[in-house]
Amino acid sequence: ALHFDTYGVNLVFQVKGTKVWRFWSPDRKDMKPTRIPFEESSVFSNWDMRAPHIDEIKPHHRHCRPKPDLEVRLTPGQGLFVPHHWWHDVECDSDICASINIWLSATPPHHIPIASLSPFPLSSSSSSSSSSSSS
Repeated sequence: ALHFDTYGVNLVFQVKGTKVWRFWSPDRKDMKPTRIPFEESSVFSNWDMRAPHIDEIKPHHRHCRPKPDLEVRLTPGQGLFVPHHWWHDVECDSDICASINIWLSATPPHHIPIASLSPFPLSSSSSSSSSSSSS
């Protein structure tokens, strides 16, 4: 479900399968926040994430959803930094998915450059092998 986390930041490490992460800036005013269902750690959105994007049908139609500011495909061996208060929705894009989360209680500023939401390799050997294969 589309939501933002009310505390800390999250580091996600993809172990198996592929997950698609969709992000919306915390500055967006069209996210329809709700506390139902109530969960202390999350604020949900009333948007139906199975509906078409708002730009695929008439703007302001009640059965649409906002297009994400960024979409990231996380594959095994990659990690992802999820900034404080960024709206996100996650979808498994393979038969089996497994990931590990680590929550950090830090509350950095909301204005994180969107480029910092890119997947990163989990080990230096992953980046070394990709560097050597590109040269």
